[in-house]
Amino acid sequence: MKKRLYIQIEEKTLFIALIGNNQILQNKETFDLNNLEIINGTIFNLSSIYTKTKDYLKTNKLHKPITTICWKALSKETFNVTDPKHKNKRELLAWQIILLFSKANLDLEKIIGISPIELEKTPSPETFNSNASEETFNVKEKPMGLLKFSNEKSNKQLNFFKKFSPQKKQSPYPWLAVTSITLLLVISSTTIAVHKKQELLASSKAKLKILEEKTNNLKLSVKKLHTTQKSNEEKEKQIDRIKRTKSKNNIPKQILETISNEIPNKCWTKNIKITSKLKSKKIMIECLSPTNSDISIFSSNLEKSNIIKNIKIESITRKKNKSRHKTAPTYSFKLTGDII
Repeated sequence: MKKRLYIQIEEKTLFIALIGNNQILQNKETFDLNNLEIINGTIFNLSSIYTKTKDYLKTNKLHKPITTICWKALSKETFNVTDPKHKNKRELLAWQIILLFSKANLDLEKIIGISPIELEKTPSPETFNSNASEETFNVKEKPMGLLKFSNEKSNKQLNFFKKFSPQKKQSPYPWLAVTSITLLLVISSTTIAVHKKQELLASSKAKLKILEEKTNNLKLSVKKLHTTQKSNEEKEKQIDRIKRTKSKNNIPKQILETISNEIPNKCWTKNIKITSKLKSKKIMIECLSPTNSDISIFSSNLEKSNIIKNIKIESITRKKNKSRHKTAPTYSFKLTGDII
């Protein structure tokens, strides 16, 4: 059975814990983050958060745990959800989390904006002071006692990870069944009308005239029905063409997946910018790399992809390495290219 993991990102802390039996949090660890790592809800340095998460997984011997991530910067209190600019920024922040943890060997299940953690209500010798309450909980304060993951609170929130999942295609069979039944009814009604016509012809000429009028009206109705059906088929084709056009234009997810798959292990992305001019789309990628060779490898990998072409290295800047880690980035470079 897969283990479950909870990660909570705040302005100055990173909180990670296992969700154990009865939803009690175990192996809790709180990491301090530098002030410049998260500013106003935007991640500027992914390497520290990524490294701390990987170290936690290695220490606890975890492999692809089912993970719920809470980032309070995504909450409704932080953004005006009715403002399109704020809505786009929330989606960009969610993409930052997906990109950050896509390489951390996690099985993402949820990305939410409000913490679902609450303090266990039943006191015990190891639990917290009875005056504490779930409303005052904050991972920075490191409260004493049992912390519990609330599935109820988690399920009531908007799951940003599920929002970017592709929608299921609707089956055409129900529509075909309704159309077939309608056509059968039309054919049946036409057959009955013709049969009545033959009977009325044998009885009287007066009734024949009435029957002819009814038949003509029925033919007009059938003709209108066929015309309407052809019009509907054309509209369906137009809708399909529009959907295909939208799917081609709506490619941010494909671009992020391509960059995540092709970037060398020791390189990190700082910024990704997409611009549109007439019928062409341009992309600009700013990255950090520990070696000059990784820059060439990343550029070559992107050129071989099916979505980004004409890769150019616009600039390379060598930075002073103040980190203790040998793999710390020492080159800052910028790439540009065309989106196909």
